[in-house]
Amino acid sequence: MEGALITSRVLPLCRTLEKLERDRSVKGVVLLVDSPGGTAPASEYLYFAVRRVRKVKPVISCVIFGASGGYLAACGGEKVYALPTAIVGSIGVISFKPVLAGVMERVGVSLEVVKKGEKKDMSLFHRGYSEDERKSLEALHSAVYGRFVSIVSEERHLPREKVEEIATGELFSAETALSLGLVDAVGDLEKFVTEFASSLGVKRERVVYHRPRKHFMRRLVSSGAEALVDEFFRFFPFGGTWGK
Repeated sequence: MEGALITSRVLPLCRTLEKLERDRSVKGVVLLVDSPGGTAPASEYLYFAVRRVRKVKPVISCVIFGASGGYLAACGGEKVYALPTAIVGSIGVISFKPVLAGVMERVGVSLEVVKKGEKKDMSLFHRGYSEDERKSLEALHSAVYGRFVSIVSEERHLPREKVEEIATGELFSAETALSLGLVDAVGDLEKFVTEFASSLGVKRERVVYHRPRKHFMRRLVSSGAEALVDEFFRFFPFGGTWGK
């Protein structure tokens, strides 16, 4: 699981997981996580896909970079392991927009809006939020935030109150994440994979790496756009709308 979690990336990942779930020759699945997060729906969609596999066969998560939605998806594994230098956490929600009213006024540009619905244009850049719109957005954030906290609490077997204390959007080192109960162990991921394979009665050389494949033309067209998306979410590791 690599890069920002947006729908176009998550759907191929979920199809790969479905294949692994149905494949009787697959004894267990390791989810390798290197993601700064993404949108709330895409992150949770992937989390559910990991959970579905887990109902059929063992699944563990190994984290290189697991922030926000990336960490949420990792929680779908029975165990979460992390590299000593891994970045973990960023449990929170954020959204933002540029307000260009001052710039538009200076250059003599205006924006005409025709709408049906009082708040329909609240996400546009020509003005800031009204107080009522800000309250609506905060309510939406509270709902998504509450869902994120609930999943971490359930999957990590932590009291909700404790999760709420650490769900400040903060990024943690692997050792701090371990002390907080966000991961199960810190160390060499290859060692964890080898031990996992051994517990399933599988020889280490039988471990096979999978990643979603894209058609050549799609890779060619989308690589530049996806690079921009990745940089955006790495700059705002709790970015987007789980953003998280």
